[in-house]
Amino acid sequence: MKYLLDTDVVSQYTKPVPNPQVDAWIQRTDDRDLYISFVTYAELWHGVGLLPAGKRRTGLERWIEDELSMQFFNRVAGFSLDVARHYGSLMARAKKNGHNPNAMDALIAATAVANGMVLATLNRKDFEKLGVELVEF
Repeated sequence: MKYLLDTDVVSQYTKPVPNPQVDAWIQRTDDRDLYISFVTYAELWHGVGLLPAGKRRTGLERWIEDELSMQFFNRVAGFSLDVARHYGSLMARAKKNGHNPNAMDALIAATAVANGMVLATLNRKDFEKLGVELVEF
């Protein structure tokens, strides 16, 4: 089984004390089955860009460029026509059901669906509305 990590799960790697359920799940899951999305990189860079210049920002920039890139080398799910098709379908279905999902969440969900992956997220409520298979923490 392959898993796509949502940004909130990836960000656990930066915390002094990560979420215990996420940490335990990551520890028992083979690294080769863990993927991240191009959207997660975009969200991480966005968050870092909002920080003031300083030690924390520099440390997070290095973490993204060095550690994260090395850890997920060859395991970054990119954008494709299949992802675009699933994104459009997920967004349309959600809006027809009265939901207005965040576009970035919908792109992450579409990436998981298009690649046959289960999504690992702490943001269950928004992704459940999109109908994607989720990891149980």
